[in-house]
Amino acid sequence: MYLDFYQLKSTPFQISPDPTFLFLSASHQAALEVMTAGIAARQGFVAITGAQGVGKTTLVHAYLARVAPPQLTTIVLWHAPLSFLELLALMARRFAGPVATDDATALLAQMQQFLKHEAQQGRNVALIIDEAQHLPFETLEQLPLLTNLLPSREPLLQIVLVGQPELQQHLRRRGLRRVAQHIGIRATIRPLTEAESLAYIRQRVAKVALPGGPIFTQDALQAMVRHARGVPRDVNLLCTNVLQAGFWAQQQPITVDLVKQVMAASTGSTSSPLRRLGLIAAAGLMLVAGLLWIAPFNSGPQAPRSNPEVRMPASSETPQPTSVPPLVAPRLQQPEPAPQASAESTPSSAVGPDLGEDHVRLGPLEAPESQRLEIPPAVPAPPVTLTPRVTPTLPATSIDTGPKPCDKLKAEIQAKLDAKRITGYTLTIIASEDAKGQHIVGSCEGNTKKIAYNRARTAQ
Repeated sequence: MYLDFYQLKSTPFQISPDPTFLFLSASHQAALEVMTAGIAARQGFVAITGAQGVGKTTLVHAYLARVAPPQLTTIVLWHAPLSFLELLALMARRFAGPVATDDATALLAQMQQFLKHEAQQGRNVALIIDEAQHLPFETLEQLPLLTNLLPSREPLLQIVLVGQPELQQHLRRRGLRRVAQHIGIRATIRPLTEAESLAYIRQRVAKVALPGGPIFTQDALQAMVRHARGVPRDVNLLCTNVLQAGFWAQQQPITVDLVKQVMAASTGSTSSPLRRLGLIAAAGLMLVAGLLWIAPFNSGPQAPRSNPEVRMPASSETPQPTSVPPLVAPRLQQPEPAPQASAESTPSSAVGPDLGEDHVRLGPLEAPESQRLEIPPAVPAPPVTLTPRVTPTLPATSIDTGPKPCDKLKAEIQAKLDAKRITGYTLTIIASEDAKGQHIVGSCEGNTKKIAYNRARTAQ
């Protein structure tokens, strides 16, 4: 939704781990070097810890994609609370082939043969366990058995434990001290400093931004950095919410005031105007910034007086409260999983349902504030719920005049647009079956064809 407005090729602040966006702070660089050196030097056990959201999983993806040598055989467990027998069976299937037994002793012997074969071929083997703090204590306690399968000086299986600080607490337990003693090298990923957080945001934007002006002011960047406290996942979430709000407000660059409103709304602050007014201020900014509300065009004769024509207010006029439908602002993205959007919230429903033959409608268009239209009080408008994926539209006015040639209807629509001094658009006649995803403003020739409206992008 905001990508085109800010001229971005893709989403810069996605939550899912992506090694192409890896940012190497001092502690991230140290952790990557520890993982690389620990596996290459056959340390046996390596431990990497860090708070939730600091980028541990992204670091593992980056190691596998960029650093891992071709002679390394790996298996990665992503958040897998397995028993030791289940872990053995999984490794045997991955490393040694089909498993025909559920006996731990037989599986260990099978793994021993596989590791011996890999060592003879000059290859190393690594088991990387992400979110290792979720492994059962019994599984953690028996992990040293995997590194001691062969009586050699160097372990033939390298085990990397990646987890949150709770992992360190587990390893201090009496039954797990033997595991802790096997860990020869450790690293901790710390939250980003303010300088690193600023560099993190700039690097992500630079990877996907097309040439253009800045997206955030310097004060806005500083406010987001202080609020996120150096946790990359929180930086991503906040930046995504701010970009969404900036798009709704049609604001570039995004200012510190808008950032503060988003932060106050996300934390539930009752003192925030954005919270008290239910984001009505943000919705007002969106309207003032240039979303033009155009009344539907009649394809037939002049409408009767009971449905008066929409008029253009003078620049000094103040629209009456009844001229704009009450707005309910969209809910900002929260850290908790949000429910799935309904079918009405899809982009294809932004301009409303098809009204049939010779009905014409036009959704909100970009235009200067002086071109905003006022709906006279005599025309009641229903409440409109504003969600991140829905653009409110006005109800169309219809007069059934029978089938009409598309060229004639297109000329009438163009005349209406020209009368409103609307520029930078195209009207295209398309088949009805091609109308999905288009901004349809009219139907003609027995509803077999549609007239699509396309708005030219304004240069930033």
